[in-house]
Amino acid sequence: MAQFARCFSFFLCALSLAEECQDETTAVWQLQLQSALSANPSSGICASPAPEDYDKPISAVLEKYPGRDGWCIFGAAADWCSTCAIGREQKDMRPYAEHQMKVIATTEYKYLQTGKEPKKVLLPEGTSYESLSNVRDYHDLFCALNGLFNVSRSAALDDFEYLAQVSEQRCLGVQSKVWNYFGLSINNLLLDPYPLGDALIEILTSDKPVVYLNQSFVDMFHYEAAVQCRLGNDKGALCVMSYCALRGCMEPDGVVGQTKHGECPPI
Repeated sequence: MAQFARCFSFFLCALSLAEECQDETTAVWQLQLQSALSANPSSGICASPAPEDYDKPISAVLEKYPGRDGWCIFGAAADWCSTCAIGREQKDMRPYAEHQMKVIATTEYKYLQTGKEPKKVLLPEGTSYESLSNVRDYHDLFCALNGLFNVSRSAALDDFEYLAQVSEQRCLGVQSKVWNYFGLSINNLLLDPYPLGDALIEILTSDKPVVYLNQSFVDMFHYEAAVQCRLGNDKGALCVMSYCALRGCMEPDGVVGQTKHGECPPI
């Protein structure tokens, strides 16, 4: 689990800055150095934010760079940030989603795919679902609990205007679930979720066919989505929605499916 806590991918912003993952302080230093040394809009990087900007509310950073997208401002933070920025700029999210599928399948991020038998996950009272079934990994939970499976999958990939409209609705919904929504910084996503993330992987890699997640885990998923909403100033496409659409689907009764396992039609 040590690698998980240091090199967290995609939704928890795994910092793909070096093969050897250091402690959190070193990882952030590397991230900020990379940001300072590179600003290339064509690569999804349009600014070199100062080290202190990583701890500032994203809204304050956006004010420093009027007209810029938060995703490209912090584009050097991670590959998924810059590729999201490119997709938003080009209004085409399919390349982003396909790229993320390859990254997850072919790199060290495979540890997020637990390899265990699918589980039934019981959820706390007040959650959108009493339980989710056929859950294999972290991403199944993120997509399901943030309502990112409950969309038109083909439109989420190929209709940018649809994706932008639904994203704004989802961001409005998550805003009411995160108490400090407008005070979130990008480091809230880069660093904060590690302890719970470790605990979640422990649960998902257990031999128990039925597991329970308490409210802290549900809040973590909302928190991660909230930071991504703030990076886009609550407008435009949530890039991760296109990835969720490509990777899987979910039945109304909470049965999660993955495209690669033939449980969802390819799109």
